[in-house]
Amino acid sequence: MIKPPRDNRTYHFTELSNGVKVMFVHDAECRKSAAAVSVRCGQFHEPDQINGLSHLLEHMLFLGCEAFPQPNHLSHHVSQYGGQANAWTGTESSHYFFDVQHDGFLTACEQFMAMLQKPLFHIGRIQKEIEAINAEFLMKQQDDLRRLYQVHKETCNPAHPFSRFAVGNKEVFSAHSLETLQSALETLHGQQYVADKLAFCFVSALPLDSWMHQIEKRLEEFSSLPGKEPDYPPLYLPTQRGVQIQVMPLQTACRLIMTFTLPSLHINTRSKPLDFISQLLGDEGNGSLFCVLKQAGWCTGLSAGGGISGSHFRDFNINMQLTETGLSHYHDVCELVFAKIEQIKHEGLPRWRFEERQHLGQQVFDFQDPAKPIDLVQQIAANLHDVPPNECLSADYLLSEFDPALFDEAISYFTPENLRLKLIHPQVHTDKVASWYNTPYSIDKFARQLPASHTQTLMANLSLPDKNPYIMSDFSLLANELEPDCPQRLVDTSNFQFWYCAEHTFASPRGEFYLSFDTPYVLGGVGNQTLKRIWVAVLQEHLNERYYQAGIAGLNISAYAHQGGFTIHTSGFAEKQPLLIEQISKQLGKLPIEQQKFEQIRHRQLQSAQNSLLNKPINRLMAKLNTLMQAHAWEAQDIATVLEQVSYEQLLLCSEQLLNQYHLQAYMHGNWQKQHARQMQQHIQTSLIDSATTCSEIDRQIIDLSGMDRMAISIERSQDESAVVLYLQARTASVLDKAKTILLEQLLASDFFHELRTEKQLGYLVGSGYYPINNHPGLVFYVQSPHSTEDQLEQAIITFLEQRAEALLQDPPENWPAIVHSVARQLIDQDINFAVKVQKNWMAIANKDFTFDENMRIANAMQTITPAQLADFCQRLISPTENGGLVLHTGDELHSPLRQRYEHIANVSEFKLSAGYIPTYLTVE
Repeated sequence: MIKPPRDNRTYHFTELSNGVKVMFVHDAECRKSAAAVSVRCGQFHEPDQINGLSHLLEHMLFLGCEAFPQPNHLSHHVSQYGGQANAWTGTESSHYFFDVQHDGFLTACEQFMAMLQKPLFHIGRIQKEIEAINAEFLMKQQDDLRRLYQVHKETCNPAHPFSRFAVGNKEVFSAHSLETLQSALETLHGQQYVADKLAFCFVSALPLDSWMHQIEKRLEEFSSLPGKEPDYPPLYLPTQRGVQIQVMPLQTACRLIMTFTLPSLHINTRSKPLDFISQLLGDEGNGSLFCVLKQAGWCTGLSAGGGISGSHFRDFNINMQLTETGLSHYHDVCELVFAKIEQIKHEGLPRWRFEERQHLGQQVFDFQDPAKPIDLVQQIAANLHDVPPNECLSADYLLSEFDPALFDEAISYFTPENLRLKLIHPQVHTDKVASWYNTPYSIDKFARQLPASHTQTLMANLSLPDKNPYIMSDFSLLANELEPDCPQRLVDTSNFQFWYCAEHTFASPRGEFYLSFDTPYVLGGVGNQTLKRIWVAVLQEHLNERYYQAGIAGLNISAYAHQGGFTIHTSGFAEKQPLLIEQISKQLGKLPIEQQKFEQIRHRQLQSAQNSLLNKPINRLMAKLNTLMQAHAWEAQDIATVLEQVSYEQLLLCSEQLLNQYHLQAYMHGNWQKQHARQMQQHIQTSLIDSATTCSEIDRQIIDLSGMDRMAISIERSQDESAVVLYLQARTASVLDKAKTILLEQLLASDFFHELRTEKQLGYLVGSGYYPINNHPGLVFYVQSPHSTEDQLEQAIITFLEQRAEALLQDPPENWPAIVHSVARQLIDQDINFAVKVQKNWMAIANKDFTFDENMRIANAMQTITPAQLADFCQRLISPTENGGLVLHTGDELHSPLRQRYEHIANVSEFKLSAGYIPTYLTVE
């Protein structure tokens, strides 16, 4: 196996006598076992007359098999052992996977193979699952990506299986009897879920000898009948290339997508010609296509390289976010793209570009973080179909064949004749409506226009990137044996804390640095918070422009806003990070702000705020919850109002005031010695502290619900679906209350989903979660439904919780110690990689956990909890008078039955002003 130098796993591949491909992986350090299968059967393999059958098949495999007839048997089992199970169906393959703690692995594997081999296809469950798929379909009715995808399907070859309605819904399935569907499912499964179409991967810390042969024996039982592969016509007819498609979205959008239709070149993993084209077209440095378009005021975002792909076709997309001016000049934009393509064709693929990208690919491969087991098994299982087994890990990264002729062939397809241009805007001309999602669109021949003289001038500014000056050469590890593997506070004053941590666990030449600013400027209300976010976006664009090549070389820089101010974060190879941080810290007070850039960012953020009001109901309710509970959070509508009125002059004033006064928190972790941290700390002290007016941190308060009866708040429906979120806030943020809240959620999650989603079919979006807000524990339960009322959803959630609280008291689980141990172990398992470890430590600093052991303390407290104590906690938590809580729902509050049960919050601002607040840990994001 070609694997990274730090990969200590053992890999064993075998192809069984019946044709099943399987990779066994022993990972002595992994905290969970995992398994996955990739099946060469997808949407293209289903019969023409039953669209969506492969999607239904995916759902049905989880709903009982001969050996384990109970529905969701695998999901229920793995959830009891801290794991998860899921699946998805693609065009030509389907993928099933799970992870689980090691002591539940062999049982999970038995259930996994049994459900794949002999599913029941019970008629009653088919009928219920059709309701679930229909709810999923209805939920996506206003999803613009899904609506655009349907236009794509209707403008390709109708004889190609891509054109089918692959999701399925009640209308499609109801055209057939349940017996017909059952028979069709059995036929599809029998023909396609056969040995030579199956590729498995298993990973565990358990010794291979204790389980590998047992699994091989089970896999030998899969049918060895050869699977049937369909013959595919061309994806596009000649009249469907060289076209312009205009699409009217629901949300505000101004996008231009230039799609070039190619054969399936992407399967050449050793030379990767399209990766080079993606890099050159998607470049953001000086002279790049994006840089020239942005300077013209036509484009605010560009990506290159995405697109649908299959065994015999490949789309290559250049996706551009245009300004309104750019939309009026879209023909000029296209000509600039063609000019860039000609520039790339003229240069070809010089060897130095190949070697540079080869070096970067090797660098990323060698020093990548270890993948989670559940991600690793999916990667390997999918790749086993397409690449040699020993290249399953490396195929996505490494280049080994310099093939300029293949590059020339690939770029030769980038012509107007192979173009499918899509314009997406609310005011485009349309004369057709796509089925199922009612998307207005039109399709016409694409007609080029001669570029204006101004555009010809812009073409002269195009150039290809030079050699990357940030490519690393020194990957040596610095000696840090004497430093503790835990953050140390090198400076601790009232306005500045500097933390440093050497890295011992993950030997790597990488590092991460956080620099967080808290500024009282943000206390000035929604106007100041909005201006700050514009300023941070200006900063991020400045960093992108100046350090784009650094990002390509594995040195990442980002700036993001938070409640108290903003944070600058660098990550990647450690060698050159200190220099970049020093440069950035000197630039903060001199940030150039151009009026055109201000207008572009203001417009983009306004569009985002307005579009958020059209998000899925559950997403809008969760956003409302976060806004309501946090003192310094604001609603999207309030932010949009500010964005409509804010001026360039106000942003310039913000730029002056934002850094007049601040508090700093810094964290340096990675391949640096303490002397490097001292030098960085001294630089920050000199450049940012000594010359500034400093202050204390901004307190992140959250509302205290414990002294209130349960209250409700509603949002207007933007879709024909009902949704309810129940938020329950723990009384305190003590370690014991956190332990009880986490344990309770783990006990309830699987049953909540099974009862409300699988059995009652209330909706497709059903779930629960541990939901801390600013480190204060809480739980959320949510349902979104196309057919039930808000009152029915709320009653279903409450009834479930009341019944489970009583059951916990009267009939506690027999395996209580094992359940508690399983949940506690998830909290204290070792970090899976360097990035997770750094993030966990940064959050510990944020939450004032300066011993960096809160998870251990929660796990220890969990071991002391009895079923009776948790039942009492649950009953108190769900009591509408004893513990408060919030019901957030869609619909008209004045006429809702919920109005009779709960006091409704009519005005968020007034509620937050009158509410009491919990003294929280002071948080840094």
